[in-house]
Amino acid sequence: VDEPKGVTLPLDNRAIADRFEEIGQRLSAQDADPFRVRAYHTAAETLRGWKEPATAILEREGSEGLRKLPGIGESLARAIEQLAALFVPVPPARRRSMFRRGS
Repeated sequence: VDEPKGVTLPLDNRAIADRFEEIGQRLSAQDADPFRVRAYHTAAETLRGWKEPATAILEREGSEGLRKLPGIGESLARAIEQLAALFVPVPPARRRSMFRRGS
C-alpha cells in the first residue's frame, strides 16, 4: 500500500501543519470565525517549529501532552489524534490479511 504523496509514516509535523493550513484557508474562504481560522494557522506554525513529532507526544502523553504545545487546544489536539489514526502504519502481514477474501 502506497503512502499518500508527501506524507511520511508515522505522520510528521510538517504533514499535520500542511493539513491545518489547508483547513484554515478553507475556513477563511467560507468567512468562518476569524479566531478559528487563526487557531489553525497558529497550530500549523507551532508544529512546523516543533522538533519532537506530535505523534510521539501523542503516544507518550496522549492529547493532554499535545495541549501543552503553544496554540494547541482541545479541539486541535483531537484533530491531530484523528489525523494520526488515519496514518497508522499497518504491518505487512496484517495488510495482507485485510485484503484476503472471506476476512
